[in-house]
Amino acid sequence: MILTWFILAILVGVYASNIGKSFLGYFFIAVLLSPLVGFIIVFVSKDKTAKEQPIIIEKESVSDELLKLNELKEKGILSDEEFNEQKKKQLKQ
Repeated sequence: MILTWFILAILVGVYASNIGKSFLGYFFIAVLLSPLVGFIIVFVSKDKTAKEQPIIIEKESVSDELLKLNELKEKGILSDEEFNEQKKKQLKQ
């Protein structure tokens, strides 16, 4: 029974270290409280290995935007004036 308790506590520590947490800290929590409680605490805690990555917004090139504007003009969605106005805005960027 005690051997099973320690094996499960070791598994809690291994799982914790795999997600960037302290092996020893969660091992001792699992030994003192219970392996089940240890697993729950590790599972609920935030994953440190999944660091927040900045969101990269890919900006389309000016030529892509001009092609889209030209398609809208050819379809009749944009008038010549609207097309020229949007084209000027794109070329200024």
